[in-house]
Amino acid sequence: MNKKLNILILANNKKGVSTRHLVEAAEAKGHEVTLYDPYELYISCSDVNGHDKLFNKETRILQKSFDAIIPRVGGGLEYGSAIVRHLNSNMGIFSTSTAQGLLTASDKLHTTQVLSKNRLQVPKTTYISQPSDFQFLVDTVGGLPCVCKLQKGSQGQGVFILETKLAGSTTLQSFKAIKTNLILQEYIETAASDEAKSDIRAYVVGGEVVASMKRYSLDSDFRSNYSISKTAEAVKLTDDEKQLCIDAAKVLNLGVCGVDLMRNVSNDKTYIIEVNGNASLNGITKITGVDVAGKIIEYIEKNHHKKDTNFQSFEPLPKWHKDNFKKPRQVV
Repeated sequence: MNKKLNILILANNKKGVSTRHLVEAAEAKGHEVTLYDPYELYISCSDVNGHDKLFNKETRILQKSFDAIIPRVGGGLEYGSAIVRHLNSNMGIFSTSTAQGLLTASDKLHTTQVLSKNRLQVPKTTYISQPSDFQFLVDTVGGLPCVCKLQKGSQGQGVFILETKLAGSTTLQSFKAIKTNLILQEYIETAASDEAKSDIRAYVVGGEVVASMKRYSLDSDFRSNYSISKTAEAVKLTDDEKQLCIDAAKVLNLGVCGVDLMRNVSNDKTYIIEVNGNASLNGITKITGVDVAGKIIEYIEKNHHKKDTNFQSFEPLPKWHKDNFKKPRQVV
């Protein structure tokens, strides 16, 4: 029988569906759950080694108060991640994801840079500020159509498509005028012309893909986020795709995350589009029937004794990433 654990869930939305899934899964296994909004907590760094503290108003939170932390931090991530870092690194409490991993995943460009550095396949990407040579910039990502993204955003927000030269140049000029940095990205063709566009959300927990679903776009929208279309189905990943997701979680230092993939029907390659450190549990649980929240609690039960979390040190990346990076990933 597993030891009864005290689990802290850091959540901006204490009544959110994902938070409720986690509370129910933990309590079903006999664990005690505490919910805090990160803004309710104060960090205190001591002048005495090993005496760093955390407070909820005037009440001190001790190291022994919690066995593990589950960050569910969306808004206010800079402050929330500082709380995660203090609990995890300074106070030695196990966390399902690192503060740096959460910050990196919230930044689309930084995520792409880390993935590319580690030879994990991403679309051609160009980061721009004050763009002046429209045609050159578009050509760097394979021409039109191409995808344009704001650096931060979730649930498909801040993502749009540039289809014509006129629309593209006008859009970039508009963002130049308001001094907004942009990400241009290669357009991945995921379906035949008469089929709905799609992408894949895979949920990684503790170095394992525990569930995956294919999300479809609306006829009027190229984005295939479940929060937009509400249309998805369970999907089976290839071994290479599973490893791609697992390695993405490792290099970003996330024990729990959602990895978004796109299968290119033109070249049979699979690309990582984004990684979400605060991925919803609702859609993927409903579509796949997998108790993802339960998987997260099981992961904590096996690993809560670990202190300063570093998922990158668990296992080295497989050698084939370096040897075969240019070889297409076959999708069946």
